[in-house]
Amino acid sequence: QPENNTELSNTNENSNSPYAEDQVLFVAQNIYDIEEDSHILHFYNYNGVHLDELDTSVSTVISLKNYAKNGLTPAMDTSNGKYGYINRDGSFIIDAKYDEAYSFSDDGLALVMCEEKYESAYNKIEKYGFINSKGEEIVPCIYDCATSFYPSGYAIVGNCDLKIVESEDVYVSDHVESSNYRYGVIDKKGNMIIEQKYQFIDHISGKYILCRIDEQHYNIYDLSGTIIYEVNSDDFDGFYYCYVF
Repeated sequence: QPENNTELSNTNENSNSPYAEDQVLFVAQNIYDIEEDSHILHFYNYNGVHLDELDTSVSTVISLKNYAKNGLTPAMDTSNGKYGYINRDGSFIIDAKYDEAYSFSDDGLALVMCEEKYESAYNKIEKYGFINSKGEEIVPCIYDCATSFYPSGYAIVGNCDLKIVESEDVYVSDHVESSNYRYGVIDKKGNMIIEQKYQFIDHISGKYILCRIDEQHYNIYDLSGTIIYEVNSDDFDGFYYCYVF
C-alpha cells in the first residue's frame, strides 16, 4: 500500500491492477506485484499503470529502488548463490561473484562482500570493498567492516584482530573470533583520509567527521583529514555525548 493509501488490488474499483490484494509484495519508488505460480515480476506506478516486468527465475531481485539511479540493482544468481548486479531486463551487467552486494550510492560506488577462508578455521571471514557501475574494483575487499559512502564522499572502514578459537567440543568446529576493532575513513579512491586507530567513527556530516577515542574523548576532523578540535569531557559540565553537523 503506497503512502497515499491507494491500493493495488482488483477489489479496489479505482485501481487498474488485475491482481489480488494479498499478491502485493512491496512498495518502494514503484509498486510491484507478482503473478501466482510464475516467476514474472510486474512493476506498477501509484496509478496502477504497468511499467515493466522481470523474469525472476533467472535472478532474485534484492533491491528495486536503485533502478532510478544507474539502472542496476543487486541480485542473486540462483545458479551459484552469489550476488551481482542486473539491469531492468534482468541481465547480469556485473557478474554474480560476491557473497553480499549492496545498492549503489549516489556517487556510483557499491559496497560488496567476499568471504574467504581464515587459516585452518572452519568458518569464513567477511571482507568488504567497493566497485563502480562497470564492475571495476575501486577499493579491494580488504576490510573487516565498512559502511556505504556518505553523501560527502567518504566511507567508514574497520579492521580487527582475528584469532582461531579451538573448540573442546568434538561436535563444534574451531571458529574465528574477532576483537579490538580499529576504524578509519577512506575517500572514493580508497585513500585513507583518517588513520584506522579509533574505537569508533561516530558520524560523518557534510563538513566534519567525528572520531571517538573513548567515551570521554573525541577528535573532530574536517573533510581533508585535519583535526580541527579535540573534545575532552573534562572541559564540559555534564558532558554526555558529542555530535557534529
